[in-house]
Amino acid sequence: MIIEQKLEVFVRTIIAIFLTLSLLLPVSAFGEIQTITHTVKQPFGGSQSADDARISAVAKAKREALERAGTYIESLTVVKNSQVDKDEILALAAGVLKAEVVSQENYHTKDAFGIDVVVKVVVDMSVLEGRVKKLLQDRAHLEQLNQARKKEKELLDKVAKLEEENRKLTAINQSTQKLKEEFQQASQGLTAIDWVNKAGALWRDGKYTDPPKAIEYLNEAIRLKPDLATAFGGRGAAYQALGQYQQAIKDYDEAIRLKPDYAAAYGYRGIAYAELGQYQQAIKDYDEAIRLAPHESAYVIRGSAYFALEQYHRAIEDFSEAIRLKPDDALTYSIRGKAYYNLGQYQRAIKDCDKSIGLNPKDAEIYYLRGDSYGALGNKKRAIKDYDKAIKLNPRYADAYSQRGAAYGSLGNIKQGIKDLRTAASLGHKEAQDFLRERGINWTPEKLPSTASPDKSRQQPVKTIENSMDAVQQYKPTPAAKATVPSILQLDQRYRGIKGIVLTNGNVIEGQILSWNPDTVKIRTKEGKVLSYDFKKEVQRFITE
Repeated sequence: MIIEQKLEVFVRTIIAIFLTLSLLLPVSAFGEIQTITHTVKQPFGGSQSADDARISAVAKAKREALERAGTYIESLTVVKNSQVDKDEILALAAGVLKAEVVSQENYHTKDAFGIDVVVKVVVDMSVLEGRVKKLLQDRAHLEQLNQARKKEKELLDKVAKLEEENRKLTAINQSTQKLKEEFQQASQGLTAIDWVNKAGALWRDGKYTDPPKAIEYLNEAIRLKPDLATAFGGRGAAYQALGQYQQAIKDYDEAIRLKPDYAAAYGYRGIAYAELGQYQQAIKDYDEAIRLAPHESAYVIRGSAYFALEQYHRAIEDFSEAIRLKPDDALTYSIRGKAYYNLGQYQRAIKDCDKSIGLNPKDAEIYYLRGDSYGALGNKKRAIKDYDKAIKLNPRYADAYSQRGAAYGSLGNIKQGIKDLRTAASLGHKEAQDFLRERGINWTPEKLPSTASPDKSRQQPVKTIENSMDAVQQYKPTPAAKATVPSILQLDQRYRGIKGIVLTNGNVIEGQILSWNPDTVKIRTKEGKVLSYDFKKEVQRFITE
């Protein structure tokens, strides 16, 4: 008996120690998946209908569950290292987590009727930090989420005041038509916010995955609450994703009219103007966006507009400020390097390329730009090494073949120079085609890189390379870096003029190229769908205009 008592005391002590230590452990120590369940009991009666009570209870339960989930987000290193206020924590939670209604059940007591709403939020700690980091980089969308959360809070606070008034009237067996209408208006507003949230769930990596569906959801939000600025801002972004820039601008105009300090709407409208080639108007909008919310992305995009206007010094000022605010962004170093290149400041361009490559060693264009910079300084051998790397990362990089061919020619390696020019021509490089055509040289190589199809337009009878050895030394292509203007939407300029892809199975996919790297091509079809293909295995060639 004594032994059993001692054993029981020992077990209890161990359990107590474990529970004490568990309170000191970080959340992730319990496991990667955390589940938050939250219940709201919502009574109703008098001027508040059962449906109005349900709508507000669901909104309140979801918000409170996400607020609890925000504690996990606050613990992340990326959040601690960023300038994130309390309101943005909730916006981050809403952007990366999903609050699901588990159950809705009516109840009644001798004194009142009501509804129980149970909501669940699942937090996957293994992917949470990565998702939060991406959202923190998309400041404009984070502001959209933040605006929606603020409007939601306004509406829930209004409902709370209406409920207090309703309780007083119910106690004396009274209700008013005005109070009923105010409950209904608040419910419409909360439902509109829910439609905005549904559209927001379609946002991935800086764009809507299904713009038409987002427009459908946001149309409902606007129908229910025509003064909801964030709905107009979101719908503008969806139209913009479809290339309907004028319609997008109309929505941004309305969003700004409703909320004059709406930084994201100014930013998105500036992008739309830039895509229409109206760079001065774009700069005006980004001046205002920066005044309201001076984030690094705003400086990058305004700098890109200055770049498009060939105002490289002002572009460099903006890119430098963006780098000061966010010194680990490879894209900003690369486009500042292009600005330096276009000013003839090649050593500074090389320095920026070095930094960009250190942050992102898989971008073929940066090696190409550095190769051009070395070439401009007369270091052709060093330039060839960078063109080699660019071609290794992107075997169909026509500009890199063209420049490498010219570099070989200047070094006297005529055979390799002609070979590269023929490959560039076969990949559609116009200057290489014109140069070879004038000299009667066939530009179909024995074997094209990967599965590219040769461009056989207007080829001439083959002449021997030996008869053209002096010709390649005369080839002086225009460096693509000089002609490249960073897109305001951060789409690579080499996607311009490409209207689709041909797959290895023969299928043709027409649309807008969203991204292209050695592994994957993403394309948005004319119907608005975003498709992804294995670059090496599934894509045969691009369709050019």
